[in-house]
Amino acid sequence: MAVIGNLKKKLTKNPTVNSYAKNSFFDRFVKLNGIICNINLDAASTFIHYFERKCKVNYRYDKKFYGLKENKKIACVLYVRKLKKKYEVNFKKFNKEVFKKKYYKTFSIGESYVGAINSKNVEDIVTQNLKKDKNFLVNG
Repeated sequence: MAVIGNLKKKLTKNPTVNSYAKNSFFDRFVKLNGIICNINLDAASTFIHYFERKCKVNYRYDKKFYGLKENKKIACVLYVRKLKKKYEVNFKKFNKEVFKKKYYKTFSIGESYVGAINSKNVEDIVTQNLKKDKNFLVNG
């Protein structure tokens, strides 16, 4: 993540073990109504996994990983896709909804572009559509 603005310290202090848990970066970002910027990409991002976790989708689970930080063993938890059943990520429906509602704004920069979407709009699209279709974001 790259965080800019006067709230960057509030967003990045005291990182949680679980990237998508309560009081994680993503949780704080939504509460502050943050804006997601993508460079040369559509409106989808890993931010969507935060809402998948909140909606308790059946194709992901919390998985613990271990690493070293300053020679100490540390743990982190990521919300990963289950591999036993072949769920394939598919954000086409998400992007279709985002563009239909005109939530994703793009700005040209030379031959490239930057896209921006409000985190509350991502929440709106993901949570409403997952209620209607549990496989809104995957094939399988």
